[in-house]
Amino acid sequence: MAKKKPIVMNRRREDKYVADLYAEDPWRIFRIMGEFVEGFEALSKIGDAITIFGSARTPKDDKYYLMAEKTAYLLAKQGYAIITGGGQ
Repeated sequence: MAKKKPIVMNRRREDKYVADLYAEDPWRIFRIMGEFVEGFEALSKIGDAITIFGSARTPKDDKYYLMAEKTAYLLAKQGYAIITGGGQ
């Protein structure tokens, strides 16, 4: 199998992109880091947990939705916290 070439941005365009980020909101990175810290602190209190990824657009009668729901139920009965995206 042939190796894919990495995507390389034009250096001037990349420099402008970085400069725009700094000009737009230089404190943004600290707010993002703060959100990560808050998330890790919250998750550290949960204990053993399983994360289930899916889609909010999957119908509730879909076989995979029902399988995921049953799997979550069985895991919860074993004492695991179940973490989902909580879609609509």
